[in-house]
Amino acid sequence: MSMQFHAIELKILKDFALATMRLPNQKEVAVVAVRQLLANILYIEIRIGPYHLTDPPYQSITNSKFKNTALLSCSKDIRCQDCIPCKSGFIQLSYISLSSAPLADSEQSYMSAAVRFDKTEKWPDKLLRKLSFTETNMQNFDSIAKIKERLLQSAKKHHLSPAQFNIAIYKDALVSGHNVYRNKHGVGLLEANSELERIAEMWAERLASKADCLIHDPSKRFGENLFYYATNLLPDEETMALMTVQSFYVEAHGYNYKTHHHLDYHRTGHFTQLVWKSTTQVGVGVAMRNFSGRRVNKCQPDFPSTLIYVVVKYDPPGNVLDKRNYDDNVLPPIE
Repeated sequence: MSMQFHAIELKILKDFALATMRLPNQKEVAVVAVRQLLANILYIEIRIGPYHLTDPPYQSITNSKFKNTALLSCSKDIRCQDCIPCKSGFIQLSYISLSSAPLADSEQSYMSAAVRFDKTEKWPDKLLRKLSFTETNMQNFDSIAKIKERLLQSAKKHHLSPAQFNIAIYKDALVSGHNVYRNKHGVGLLEANSELERIAEMWAERLASKADCLIHDPSKRFGENLFYYATNLLPDEETMALMTVQSFYVEAHGYNYKTHHHLDYHRTGHFTQLVWKSTTQVGVGVAMRNFSGRRVNKCQPDFPSTLIYVVVKYDPPGNVLDKRNYDDNVLPPIE
C-alpha cells in the first residue's frame, strides 16, 4: 500500500534539523531528523513517535539545490520492535535542500549505521523546503527497458547539460544505492576507496576515449561492474545513480540461492558482485564524451549525444567461481 507524506514544519533543534510531516487523514506525525557529516552528504532519519521507519535509522542522501529523489531502505520484518515495517523494503524520498552553511571537509564514510554525530554541522533554519516520501516497489523497474524509460523521464524533467551534471553527487548516491541493496541482503555496507576510484576512473576514461563498447578491464585484479548510457538529455544525479544500481540488481530476478551454479556468472554477475558479502571497498569512475552520431561500432547511438561510461571496482572481488563461495557470499533478501 502506498504512503504519501508532506512536510508541514521545519525547525532547528540543537545540531540537527527536524521536519514534521502529518499523514493525510491521520493523527500520526512523521518526524524527519537531518544531520550533516560530509560535504554534499546529508543523513536522514524518518520516524513516527518512538519508532523509526528508515532502517538502519540514519541513511545518506545528497545535499543539492535541485529537487532530488533518493531511495532509502525500511524494514520488512513484522517482528521488529523499534521500527515500522513497510511492505516493499524501500522508501522513495523526494526533497529540496536549501542549506547554505559552509561544508567542512572530513574523513569520508558511507557507513549509515555508524554515523559519528559528534562531527555534525549545525544548519540554518528551513533546511529542506519541500519533502515528501512514498513507499516504493523497485520491482516496477524489472527490466533494462523500464530503467531506460525512467532515465528518459528524469532527463526530460531536468534537462541537465554535462557541465551541470555533478559527478561527485552521482558517485556518492551510487555508493549509497549499493548499500541499500546490501542492507536488504543482510551484508556489510561498502566504504568508498580513493585508490579503487582512481583505477576505475582510468578504465572509464579509456572506454570513453574510444567511444567503445563495454569491455572489462583485462587485469581482473578487482571485481568490476560496468554501466553505459547514451543520451542527449541528462537526468538528475540521484535518478541516474538509482537506475545504475537497479541495472545491476535486475539480474536478481529468478536467482535460485540454493541451486545456483557459478556458470551463471554471465547472466547474474552484476547482481552477485553488488551483494557479495566479503566485498568491503568500492570505487566509482565516470567518464563522459561528446559523440557526433557517426557510428563505427554497434554500441554507439545513431544520433549526436553524450556518452556516459561508469566503472565500479570492488575489493575484495566477488564472483569467485566455486559454489561454496557463492553459497557463503550471495545471501537471500531478509524477509
